[in-house]
Amino acid sequence: MVATSRWQLLGFRTASESNSSDSEWVVTYFASTLFTPAGLDIHSHSKDGLRLC
Repeated sequence: MVATSRWQLLGFRTASESNSSDSEWVVTYFASTLFTPAGLDIHSHSKDGLRLC
C-alpha cells in the first residue's frame, strides 16, 4: 500500500447517561507519512465545539 499511517487514540469522552449534554470528543495522534507531517486531530461531536478550561 502506498499511503498508510499509524494512528493512536490518546483520549476520549462520551456523554454520560445521566447528563446527555456532556460534550463528546476524541483526540488522536498520527505519525508522519511520505505526504504529511505527524500531528494531532481533535474531534468534537458538539455543534459548539470544545471549550478549554
